Amino acid sequence: MNKFLTPLILILIAAGIFWGYVDPAYQEIKILKRTKADYDSAIGKSQELLKLRDGLLNKYNSFKGEDLKRMERLLPSSIDNVRLIIDINGVTSKYGASLKDVKVSSADELKTTNGGTAMVGGSGYNSMVLNFSIDTTYENFISILADLEKSLRVLDVVSISFKTGETDMYKYEVGVRTYWLK
Repeated sequence: MNKFLTPLILILIAAGIFWGYVDPAYQEIKILKRTKADYDSAIGKSQELLKLRDGLLNKYNSFKGEDLKRMERLLPSSIDNVRLIIDINGVTSKYGASLKDVKVSSADELKTTNGGTAMVGGSGYNSMVLNFSIDTTYENFISILADLEKSLRVLDVVSISFKTGETDMYKYEVGVRTYWLK
């Protein structure tokens, strides 16, 4: 009987050790291996992002200072209403006109007045509308619009209306939309 009892006891002890110690340790090792694989994947992605960042930084550093200023003027990182008004007034003053009745539409006003929104399409930029009026001739007004079209600043003319006067001067009311990065 001793021949059968000793192996049975040893098998029970081995099974107890397996389920009591080896299996839980093995399960913990499997979890640690998955965690290590996740960390390795994250490290690989971060190295890819670092390479991408370095490539973009090299491209950015390859631009000349003048080009960077032009890019900032084209699509600024923040809106500067005063600078925008000064720029547009500079264009109009070349033709003997000046801005009057300047109004800046905020995001709330845009939502309530024309059903639009200041955020365009949920993308990486915002917009606002600047309304102003000028008194000038038709020929000068066309030249002003042509100069605004050629300027580096991205401007979309969203509204134009005019009133006639007694002379060849007209009062033009213009609305332009400008954009900036979020």
